[in-house]
Amino acid sequence: MSPGAATSVEGVAAVWEMVVGSRPGKGVPALLAATIAAGYQPVRQRVEASMDEMLFGRSADPVETLTRLGTDLTAGAPPPLWLHTLRSTLGVPGIALRQDGTAVATAGTMDDGHTTRTALHAGAEHVGDLVVCLPPGHLGLPRAATAVLELVAAPLAQALHAARLSEQLRVSRGRVVTALEEERRRMRRDLHDGLGPALTGIAYTTDAAVNLIATDPERAVRTLRGLRADIGDAITEIRRIVYGLRPRALDELGLVDAVRQRIAPLRAADGRPLTVTIDAPQRLPPLPAAVEVAAYRVAVGAVTNIARHSDGTTAAALTLELAAPADPALLRVTIADSGPCTETWTPGVGIQSMYERVEEIGGTLTIHTTPQGATVTADLPLVIPA
Repeated sequence: MSPGAATSVEGVAAVWEMVVGSRPGKGVPALLAATIAAGYQPVRQRVEASMDEMLFGRSADPVETLTRLGTDLTAGAPPPLWLHTLRSTLGVPGIALRQDGTAVATAGTMDDGHTTRTALHAGAEHVGDLVVCLPPGHLGLPRAATAVLELVAAPLAQALHAARLSEQLRVSRGRVVTALEEERRRMRRDLHDGLGPALTGIAYTTDAAVNLIATDPERAVRTLRGLRADIGDAITEIRRIVYGLRPRALDELGLVDAVRQRIAPLRAADGRPLTVTIDAPQRLPPLPAAVEVAAYRVAVGAVTNIARHSDGTTAAALTLELAAPADPALLRVTIADSGPCTETWTPGVGIQSMYERVEEIGGTLTIHTTPQGATVTADLPLVIPA
């Protein structure tokens, strides 16, 4: 028998003698000690559970928590209601959802110096953290509450990820609507201020020529000749408006040659010609009109920015390629420079326009700039979502 066990048996014998008044028989202390040891762990667990219930509220029920949380998520409840359900189940002072260190939603009161944190992952992406404020004087949650947090972490992560995607979609749609309204405003201004007066002048000149035919034929002829020039100006204005909607070169030359024609005159900041190499398939498949325009605008806009920030030694590389065989319905446009920039790119109308063009057809645009150069990548779907 080990020294510790012998001490325990002797202690039991001493307690027996104090209570009964006589020394217990041989083997009785050892039997009593074994019985007490066997019952200690269940009793300890019951005491801990009772203490947790006294301090944290009723014991957290994983099934009930998942049922209530599932009801909230199915009903499309906002994040604060998710947290209210968890807080009432766990019985904690406060609970919060955080993304990138910023609170998305909070229920109850939070003490950042006394919290426990559960990371939320949607696949491999870290989408946020579930932060639980502990009751005063406690260093951790009871096991039942920890088990509940482990169970709800996955559905909460998916719901938070979906909510963030929905917000990004809302913002993207807002940008598209804004871009469309700006385009309509531009067309209205061009038609009202340019083409409208030109056509009105043509109408008045025509009336004047009709009135002069009988009384002054020579002047009528001069008026008609002037009218011919006015009509030519109106045609030019119509073409300008139409080409603003879709570059003429796309229809006449195709995407690759249209881009080549447009960027050929570009020069670096010091006036030297900008060297641009273009790598593209010999024959691209038929592209949706919106995809073709987006690819053209991104390519031209990115090369223009490279030229603006180039120090004169930069060479730009433009690549047009279809995606890997696993995803053939994708056109990737990549523009990269090989020299240092004279200044960093700053978001402006041009860059914002590129983002809007890509987002409105369901594509993605990434711009990566460093002092050593910049890379612009646009992934454009060949099948535009409805």
